[in-house]
Amino acid sequence: MSTYDFVIIGGGTAGLVLAKRLSEDGTFSVLVLEAGHAPTPEQAPLVDMTAMAFKLMETNTLMRSYPTPPQAVLGGNTFDIQAGWGLGGSSNVNFAMWMRGAKVDYDRIADITGDASWTFDALMPYFRKSETYHFPSSRERTVQAELHGEGGPIHLHCAPATSRWSDDSLRAYQESGLPFNEDTNGGQTLGIGPVAANNYFPAGGRSSSRKYVETPRHANLAIKEGAQVARVVFEGKKAIGVETVSGEVFRAAKEVILSAGTFQSPAILQRSGVGPASLLNSLGIPLVHDLPGVGENMWDHFLTVLRWRLKDEYRGGTFDDLANPELLQAALGRYQQDGSGLLGGTVSEWGIWRNFSQEIEAAVKADDSLTSKSRAHLLASTTPHAQLFHFHGYLLDPHPSASHAHFSVFPVVVSPTSRGTIRITSSDPTQDPVVDPRWLSTATDRAVLEAGIRFANEVASGEVWRDKVEREVAPTEDAVGFDDTNIEAKIRGGRTMYHFSGTCAMASPDSEEVLPVTNSACEVYGVECLRVVDASVLPAPISAPTQAVTYAIAEKIADVIKHKYAN
Repeated sequence: MSTYDFVIIGGGTAGLVLAKRLSEDGTFSVLVLEAGHAPTPEQAPLVDMTAMAFKLMETNTLMRSYPTPPQAVLGGNTFDIQAGWGLGGSSNVNFAMWMRGAKVDYDRIADITGDASWTFDALMPYFRKSETYHFPSSRERTVQAELHGEGGPIHLHCAPATSRWSDDSLRAYQESGLPFNEDTNGGQTLGIGPVAANNYFPAGGRSSSRKYVETPRHANLAIKEGAQVARVVFEGKKAIGVETVSGEVFRAAKEVILSAGTFQSPAILQRSGVGPASLLNSLGIPLVHDLPGVGENMWDHFLTVLRWRLKDEYRGGTFDDLANPELLQAALGRYQQDGSGLLGGTVSEWGIWRNFSQEIEAAVKADDSLTSKSRAHLLASTTPHAQLFHFHGYLLDPHPSASHAHFSVFPVVVSPTSRGTIRITSSDPTQDPVVDPRWLSTATDRAVLEAGIRFANEVASGEVWRDKVEREVAPTEDAVGFDDTNIEAKIRGGRTMYHFSGTCAMASPDSEEVLPVTNSACEVYGVECLRVVDASVLPAPISAPTQAVTYAIAEKIADVIKHKYAN
């Protein structure tokens, strides 16, 4: 049996940050167990070009799919939810948008955990530590230099405008009342502004978490690919090691750290005997500790897709090029030459957030499931309720007409109150858990999405787009239009933004907001020498993509661990 100081389960976004930081000074031996594999030479170019994430999703490359049960609010539809699977995890396959979220999000987390070190300002050193920011030379793109790092493994840049309609998009949202935001990563996100992306071409394109362990890889760091974990091994209440599906056992002299992600971290805990006693007893799993919150509190960002057909003929330069072999080859040529064009940008070049406290007030006040603190957060004028992604092109569904240009808008609920679950159905580690997101199961979330849809239509009907738009288009006829029936049809056609989190919630032991699983140092309650460090610990929603915050969590907890064992 091999022994390491730390055994990390999962070589994804958080796991590789921890691997680097815990091994870098040579003091500790570290083993990473990753169920998947690093991208192959054939896959690597697709990973490096962010726009190709659409192609990766189509083929399920470097991903694992989890089918959901029927979703009642969405007409009983079922969904396949994809998550990263391989060395680098979801950082290989996301859309490279680097958005930290709003200060008010982190204020909630600090309150829920009872720990002020989780406020936005307190986390700023860890946001900066992960970054090397390459500042824009164009005066049209503005960034506050003091907010960004200069020595981290993840190379960022201010995403360039790549469409001839970029200025129109900006003006349309400003004329609809949104102020310009100089830097959307400063903690005040309401309004519209440029976004950062971790796909800086001179640094090799997409920076995934693999950047943390590429070179130099320390001799005291071992990474074992193709090693799916069956369970954590306990002696009494103390985690002492890890057993893989193949039967190998690795001992942890100091700690076992779960960084397997929002779906697999709670599933591994449950299989290991840590979770709701009723569930574990029903499956014949020996109980180590009854912890009801394991696998509860799953939150996610849900969106619907809106599209408008323009009068302009389609001349390329949008994401519709991905479906056109000739235009795709031209885009590949531009990218390979200097990183410019469609494949060197991001899917959405503006960060757009809107508060809808007035529009959702009645729904919030009528929702008896909300705590007083949750209700106050939702009714505050500083809370970002929805993020709107504005894309040039007809995204995600077969293109109805190659002859005309389109733009798409995704209103996203980024302050969700709906909560789902992750539950194993067997002690067999090769059986995936059941993922039930329960999207839009509260009237508050539905009110936010409806408000976002109506606002997007207001933008598309405004002065900027009025003479350029031919008509709205939708996959089904009943979804065309903006009366109540049409909006219901639009909502039923929605989907995930792939930002699932919260299933091993970090909270004070007496929290009234969530069922606690980990404390503010990410240590699992009721057992010893076991932590969870990934997006599953986020007890409340971040109103932005969860990539940047996951890096910050791992950077912070790496420091916490090193401090604990310094002597």
